[in-house]
Amino acid sequence: MAWEVPPWIPELRPEVPVDLATIVAKSLRARPAERYRSAAELTTDLVHFLEGRPIAARPYSTWERLGKWIRRRPAQAITAALFSLLLAALSLGITYHFWIQGRTLAALEIEKQKVDGALFQSQLAADAEKQARIQILQQLKLITPVTLKLLTSIPTVTEEQWETLHPVRQMFHSQVDALNPHDAETAVALANWLGAMSITAERRFGRMDAALEDLDLSLNIARRFTQSQEMRNLQAQFLFLRWDLTSRLNRPEEAARTLTELIDVSHTWATDPERPLGVEKEILVVSTLWRQGHRLPALALADTSLVRQRVLHQVQSPDSLALGGKFAMLSLQGQLRNSLGDFAGSEASFEELFSAAQANLQLRPGYISQFRRMEFNLLRWRLTNMVSTGRLEKIAELLKRAEELLSELHGAEKDNSPRLLDQIQLANWILDLPASCLDPALRQSFVEAPLALARVRLDIDPANEALRTAWESLNNRLRSVEATDR
Repeated sequence: MAWEVPPWIPELRPEVPVDLATIVAKSLRARPAERYRSAAELTTDLVHFLEGRPIAARPYSTWERLGKWIRRRPAQAITAALFSLLLAALSLGITYHFWIQGRTLAALEIEKQKVDGALFQSQLAADAEKQARIQILQQLKLITPVTLKLLTSIPTVTEEQWETLHPVRQMFHSQVDALNPHDAETAVALANWLGAMSITAERRFGRMDAALEDLDLSLNIARRFTQSQEMRNLQAQFLFLRWDLTSRLNRPEEAARTLTELIDVSHTWATDPERPLGVEKEILVVSTLWRQGHRLPALALADTSLVRQRVLHQVQSPDSLALGGKFAMLSLQGQLRNSLGDFAGSEASFEELFSAAQANLQLRPGYISQFRRMEFNLLRWRLTNMVSTGRLEKIAELLKRAEELLSELHGAEKDNSPRLLDQIQLANWILDLPASCLDPALRQSFVEAPLALARVRLDIDPANEALRTAWESLNNRLRSVEATDR
């Protein structure tokens, strides 16, 4: 029996714990080396068994060790279990969160790619539309000179022609908002076309409202491109046309607002040496203001323009256009001062004009005849200046100068009718003067003699209606003056 292996107790008594059966089995092993080496080892295993701890007699799996620990320390086991469950739940929640986030980010990335694709396509479409508009504007710029010539050369106008022009107008209208703010050249071309279309609509077709619409669009463009001097000139021109049109349409409030803007714009450009109006447009504005009774603003603009021109001409020699503009502006300044009662200032303007002419006309002989005509026309104002400033001795000098000018203007003419018309005009200016200011001999020479010569010419050429009308007017006026003197 000593060498037989004893039966496994749990097979005989299943209720016997495995650890106790193991201790008994190890104690009963046949080989001494397989039994407990000492009673202390046996005691230790028995104590461990009783305490529910693992025994040294057999190895335990992790789960068996865990079970023994749980039975030995249930409170700690429950706490550990809850913590483990919490940790597992947290890990699962975090994993689920990152999984959901990953899916969301993936979906957002897909949507972003779709949006980016749509934006890219939209940008391509916008760029294509922009390029198309640019091409249209370039084409409009190229055809503008041709269409302007066609507009002014229509021999007869019909309703059918207007209907044909209408879609062309709409095409030009649609391009106003598409203008590149840096493409002043195209803007000028478009503004020019609309301005010409406005004139055509009004004067050729009688479409006043359409003309006003085109003018407003032209001004819209001009206000956006004030960095271009050509556009500033167009702005002044369009404002002048709009004022004229609204006046004839009997829209006094619109006309007044337009005239105010014209004054403001003209003054702004006149006082800005970097961006002035062209002198021809300044002359137009000054003349318009004067004609409308706005003499003080007109004189202020003329003064400012001349100050700027004097500064400019000190830096660079004026060309023919600038020189002619200066002469015309000085002439307007002198007349305005005269009409406002500043006769000394008026004469000062004329003297500056003549001084500038002497210094420059010898270099530009082609302008001499035009200047002589201007000088003759200014005699009317100069005679008034001399009377008003008490310089009566200068009247004879001016009349002598008038004879010299008439000789220069009409010396080579075979027909003396043009000279007689100028002489009759001069006679009317002389009759404007107080009788006490004019020597009877001068009156005989410059008033009665031209009447007699005109009468002789009419006997030769009775069909000369212009001369007859002038002669009759002067003759009746002379008879009226003589009757008053008696």
